[in-house]
Amino acid sequence: MDKKLELALQQLDMSAVVVSGPGGSGKTALIHRVIKNTKYKLVDIDTIEEYKTYRISKSLIYLLRVGEGVRIKPHNYRGIIFETENPYFYRKIEKCVHVKISPPTIRAIRKHCPSAQKKTTMHRILQAQKLPPEIHEALLETESSEVSFFHIIGKILYHKTEEIPKEVISAVCESPIKVLLYLHENIPAFTNNIQSIGNILDRISSASISPDQLYLLITEIWKLEKRRVNTFYNIRTSPYNME
Repeated sequence: MDKKLELALQQLDMSAVVVSGPGGSGKTALIHRVIKNTKYKLVDIDTIEEYKTYRISKSLIYLLRVGEGVRIKPHNYRGIIFETENPYFYRKIEKCVHVKISPPTIRAIRKHCPSAQKKTTMHRILQAQKLPPEIHEALLETESSEVSFFHIIGKILYHKTEEIPKEVISAVCESPIKVLLYLHENIPAFTNNIQSIGNILDRISSASISPDQLYLLITEIWKLEKRRVNTFYNIRTSPYNME
């Protein structure tokens, strides 16, 4: 398909190129990939009127994505690529080269997505494809700031290393009040030593948000002999809740 588009681009000074194919078939990716290896610069335009205002240049190629709301009059265009999902759109363009992209096959999908081996998985992929772009972004996020924060709190409460990790110190300095609130609610469940926990709670209540004070406090918590619990507690009303 790359070769076919490359050959079509050689005729742009005399004609237009129409790249058609269903949504998700890789039209845009193909165009950008092929253009990257040529002398041309690709310019995206939103309407055919923009094309009419530009001068035809031997170094520029214009790209217009033709949706349902875009009307194109039959004409002899040149120096432009029309990208469309309509397989018959090329009939409107005089002297055009038509590059038709077929829908991705099951074999191709499974090649690039090994997890899609079963029909149930394929069904979920197709269902997810119908979701809005913002939902796709949310689903593809690797990790949110909240998850990172609770991971850091877990490092403090369940400490499994001899030294305090650097990411713990960074998190404490970035969100001191939030860290203090959460530690105040959870520390009592992580130690059997009443005297030690009393001292720690007093320290938390009077702790300033300076990096040095916070580091000393975390160091003291790190030295506690703790008992393991599997439940985190919600943050409740606290003397240092300033929000």
